[in-house]
Amino acid sequence: MNGPGRPRLTAVLVDDPLLPWQRTVLEALERSGLPVSISATPSHRQPRSLALRTYARLDRWPSSVERADGVTAVPADPDVVLDLTSAGSTAEAVTSIPTVFLHPRELDEEAILAELAAGRQVFRIEVRVKSVAGERCAVASTVALTRYSARRSAERIRERAAALVVRALDRFDARDGWPDAEPAASPTVHRAASPAVARLVAGAVGAAAVLRLTRVDWRVAYGTVASDQPFAVPHDLRQVPAPPGRFYADPFFARTADGTFLFVEDFDLALGRAAISVIDLSTGEARRAVTAQHHLSYPIVFEVDGTWYMLPEQAESGRVVLLRCEQLPDRWVDDTVLLDGVRAYDPTLFWDGDLWWLFCAMGTGSGSSDDELHVWYAATLRGPFVPHPANPVVSNVVGARPAGRIVRDNGRLLRPAQDGSGEYGRAIVVNEILALSPTEYREQPVSTLTAHDLGAAGIHTIDVAGDLAVIDTKHRVLRSFGRRR
Repeated sequence: MNGPGRPRLTAVLVDDPLLPWQRTVLEALERSGLPVSISATPSHRQPRSLALRTYARLDRWPSSVERADGVTAVPADPDVVLDLTSAGSTAEAVTSIPTVFLHPRELDEEAILAELAAGRQVFRIEVRVKSVAGERCAVASTVALTRYSARRSAERIRERAAALVVRALDRFDARDGWPDAEPAASPTVHRAASPAVARLVAGAVGAAAVLRLTRVDWRVAYGTVASDQPFAVPHDLRQVPAPPGRFYADPFFARTADGTFLFVEDFDLALGRAAISVIDLSTGEARRAVTAQHHLSYPIVFEVDGTWYMLPEQAESGRVVLLRCEQLPDRWVDDTVLLDGVRAYDPTLFWDGDLWWLFCAMGTGSGSSDDELHVWYAATLRGPFVPHPANPVVSNVVGARPAGRIVRDNGRLLRPAQDGSGEYGRAIVVNEILALSPTEYREQPVSTLTAHDLGAAGIHTIDVAGDLAVIDTKHRVLRSFGRRR
């Protein structure tokens, strides 16, 4: 749908031949229905070094180039110029018309390889605006780089870059331009040197061997925490062992007069998906609580007016469904479909005293589907839920995806979130929510939890109930290569 602030016409400048990321942006503009006029200028790429050519073959970079088609001359009076050229020389000549461009300008495999070779795990993309008033950042995001693969990283980055361009143009105001644009930083764009590429290839070989010989194992443990530090690694950890062939993750407490119950994602390695199980911490007895024909996880449970509810993640179903407890801890029924037609990860409900807020992780495309935070709100628990106008309110692989329930602590509103940079479940970032309303959302990170002191490779969910806290930790264990019977 065309918004009232959308540009009447955008002049899009591209290279000829087109780079893959430029083609992705053009396709996104076509799907959005934004009126554009495309103009191409000849470009010349520097020949690749031997190291780059070797890596490109190993990483299966696309070898074909695409000629720009459907191009015209730059129109005389566009509202906005979108400069997608890698050199950016055309944008420098435009002074009277706002010019939008991506930083860094080069988003192909060769540029991203330099980031991987330098050991970076996060790639920042900014859509910048240049006008007579100077240069500012209209919208930005960070994307996790895929270790050792520039091709996969580039695929993920260009999807996000295309989405950011459309968002920036959607937010354009014919009178004020981009009034909420932030000052632009000046990160450096690197180029890959042959020795660094050679080290990266060697690292990829070693990593492939590790992946072949080991698998990921998640473990759940709980313990006590200080009352003034609700989000901290608990003391005197007590492990909650999973049965053979399974692992536990995504733990949440339900404390009642009858005892303390722990709900977990119960992943079956043979099936390749999880159900929800519950453990009575007084006896250690575990039983299945919720099952489905698709993957279930993140069983956040909460009580409202004497009734217990659960909001498990079931992104594979394309729905967010509220469950109601008929008998604690293991009799649950579907109550209400809160969202339909969305792949929402780790949905988290929070009541602020006036409104119910639903936090979910989503994203752009299959490569980065869970690193943007979307928020909905409703007057009642069962909705209907209205999307926040600023969605996604956070676009950052470090700290967008929910990692547990939101907690009030000494007047502060704290939201645990996942750090997915480098690899899934790297750490937990605790964010303080500074503004939460139907028109505004702001947060800032205040602390980070890691599992290195526990001898683990990661941590991605935490829950607190009084003086108890529970976490899950990530480990790598040797695979079993024995013959199955």
